[in-house]
Amino acid sequence: MAHLWIDNPPTGWEELQLDGDQQVQLNHNPPLLTKSDRTGGRLTPTIRTAATSTASESIWVLLAGQADGVWVNDAPLVLGIRRLVDRDEIRVPGAGTIFFSTESLAQVKAHEGSPVTCPRCRTVIESGSPSVRCPSCGVSHHQSEEFPCWTYAHSCVLCPQATNLEVDDRFCPEDL
Repeated sequence: MAHLWIDNPPTGWEELQLDGDQQVQLNHNPPLLTKSDRTGGRLTPTIRTAATSTASESIWVLLAGQADGVWVNDAPLVLGIRRLVDRDEIRVPGAGTIFFSTESLAQVKAHEGSPVTCPRCRTVIESGSPSVRCPSCGVSHHQSEEFPCWTYAHSCVLCPQATNLEVDDRFCPEDL
């Protein structure tokens, strides 16, 4: 799930969740969230989803005209398009500072799809078994009383993603 963190001086940082059928017009304060409209018209600074080859990942792009004064990570948006990645800082005149985030929290869910091998215990995770898909690297681990593979160590087997299921430790710009 993608998020925008919008700096609202009276109340602080506000989170706006995005899904694949939306666009965000950034030249409003606060940014305007609408249904996706790919028919054209005047190009305003906008974040939209782009077509992807996999259903598990959405690609988010920032579109803006050259005269709009949009900056991403302290660099001007010269060509008018940029693929957004986790923790990009976007500055739009009139809208202030916005952070883009794709971070999500680990959750125990029934494993969907074909069986896969757990990287921690090296046994098969069957369809329907409780498991956790790492939010960072996407690899599935067992997570049950019998096989507590996700929470066995402080981080994922394959990446530094923390494995604590009890904490809501997501990115927030005020932590920078």
